[in-house]
Amino acid sequence: MMWGFGDAWGGWGFFWQMILMWLVPLGIIVFLIYLAFSWGKGKVTVNQDRMDPLAIIKQRYASGELNAEEYRRMKDELKGD
Repeated sequence: MMWGFGDAWGGWGFFWQMILMWLVPLGIIVFLIYLAFSWGKGKVTVNQDRMDPLAIIKQRYASGELNAEEYRRMKDELKGD
């Protein structure tokens, strides 16, 4: 009879328990950090103060905010200045 000195992992049970006790919380923390950084990744912020006005109206036209007539009118106004 071994009175608690043996286990299924051949004496390495305590070692693996300690490893898991540190790796699982560390893995959760790393995963949460990854989520925090990747969450805002899809949201592109554009500093419109530094963008070319023509690029801004092109972007608005591409996103559907402006129709073709509005886009042409604004483009002509910008090129006329």
